Amino acid sequence: MTHLFLYTNIVLDVLVNREPFAKPAAKLFDLAAEGKIKLCISALSYSHIAYIIKKYCTHKELLFLLRELERLTITMDLTKEIILKTVAGNAKELEDSIQYFTALSDKKITAIITRNTRDFKDSILPVYTAEEAVGMLQQEYQQ
Repeated sequence: MTHLFLYTNIVLDVLVNREPFAKPAAKLFDLAAEGKIKLCISALSYSHIAYIIKKYCTHKELLFLLRELERLTITMDLTKEIILKTVAGNAKELEDSIQYFTALSDKKITAIITRNTRDFKDSILPVYTAEEAVGMLQQEYQQ
């Protein structure tokens, strides 16, 4: 089964309905709900998501959304090893580096999904937008 690592911006696209990005990102969640793929996110993403989403909903609604997110995804731990790899590197954006090393920490991850693919130009994993990933997955399921 395909395991995809979602960068925080993909989750936010769905949760705050950021067009035109929301539809392909939501399709990834639909595929996960259907059991066709596994979506993985960093534990780090939860604090970023909560910070952004609290502007759009009540605390009760926020907790509901985070519980649903946890139900539909695999939450990957943020470990000391990931932090050490991050600070040992030359990354301009520490969050990007943390997310990248989190994705690399699980050999089942087959790709990183982000809106900002250029931020991962040196990735050893394939990096796609949600739209690109959905297109490839739909082709795969048609064969």
